Amino acid sequence: DTLTHTYMYIYTLVSRHMILIMIVMINMRAVIMGKLNCRKGTDDTDIVLHIGDISYARGYAGVWDEFFDLIQPIATRVPYMVSIGNHERDYPNSHSFYSGYDSGGECGVPYMKRFPMPRARSSVDCYGFDIGSAHIIVMSTEDDFTSGTVTSQYYYIQELLLKVNRKKTPWLIFVGHRPMYVDSTNNDIPAGDQTVAKTLREYVEPLLMKSKVDLALWGHHHSYQRTCPVYKEKCTPGAPIHAVIGMAGQGLSKNIESVTPDWIEYIDVEHYGYSRITTNASTLVFEYVRDDDGKVHDSLVLQK
Repeated sequence: DTLTHTYMYIYTLVSRHMILIMIVMINMRAVIMGKLNCRKGTDDTDIVLHIGDISYARGYAGVWDEFFDLIQPIATRVPYMVSIGNHERDYPNSHSFYSGYDSGGECGVPYMKRFPMPRARSSVDCYGFDIGSAHIIVMSTEDDFTSGTVTSQYYYIQELLLKVNRKKTPWLIFVGHRPMYVDSTNNDIPAGDQTVAKTLREYVEPLLMKSKVDLALWGHHHSYQRTCPVYKEKCTPGAPIHAVIGMAGQGLSKNIESVTPDWIEYIDVEHYGYSRITTNASTLVFEYVRDDDGKVHDSLVLQK
């Protein structure tokens, strides 16, 4: 039934400077302006998800203004939904979960003010919403997500997952910036890829499994990666499938293991691209489109 299809474009826009965004958008057609505008504007698109590292302003307010000028043709037509990344949130003594200097002192303030999402509470970027036959839950990987404190977003995530009406929205998609599953050699403490992934698996993964999340989308690592249905680092039927979709603009991350983990089904650290999802009540199609040829190079079809 074409009336019940929902089309989504998902990516992490990761660019070092605004001029690179223009090059990526126009010449490489990697993200918003290039890809969406050449697809009949946004006539066939219902939503855009931008999963962290939004403008890379890092303390320079003018960069935010430039970024909003760039996304205006899209964001004025369809919902432009976001999650917070390390380059918006992290700074010492700011109550961010990680104390690096990645936000340039912004501490999440410009991001939270410029993107008024339907958050569970005003101070943490955690929320859920329906779009067609899918329910999407967004978490902040840059704020406390452990179960050790009463103020942790862990309990908001738990509550949001419990409230999902799977009869109304049979597809459940979970979104956050730093990945729960990633092929990476970065084991730095406390904020290396594998260190964070391990913590996410300890606290958040059991919630996703219990709630039967279909697909989890992440950014941060500048590559495209897709797993099998995986739980506790083992391919498990019925478990969530994870995809890292950080390949939209910033320099690609090529720090992957010499031996690919068993739970990785597809990985690309050599090309830029974007992802898109199409859903109806019975089918979810997830696709990875490469920039250099505009073709789908990885796809996933789920059925209810």
